[in-house]
Amino acid sequence: MLYDSVRDTTVELLKPIAEEINSNSDEKFLQEFNRVWKEIKECIVMIRDILLYMNKNYVPKFNLPLVENMQYSQFKHHVILNPQIKERLVSLLIQEIRLERDGEVVERTQVRLSI
Repeated sequence: MLYDSVRDTTVELLKPIAEEINSNSDEKFLQEFNRVWKEIKECIVMIRDILLYMNKNYVPKFNLPLVENMQYSQFKHHVILNPQIKERLVSLLIQEIRLERDGEVVERTQVRLSI
């Protein structure tokens, strides 16, 4: 029940985050995406630490993914694979790569996602 609640809450919280990311202009899109990704990773680590006992004792019994893996998967499904976000993300990353190949200075921290 706790595992399902964590998953459902994660999904509920990710939907408005996806809308917030998508509402940014192209200039701020990558910056906002990276900021949100960094915050999400920190939150997942904290939740993992809080649910350590459940992760070690109950999750393996029911053959479920670890809480952090489930949350990363939900982020991928509800944010990265969101059709509008995915299209803009790929387009902006390709644009940044082209600019760098043409000799322009590109801020690599925005292109590189720390996974």
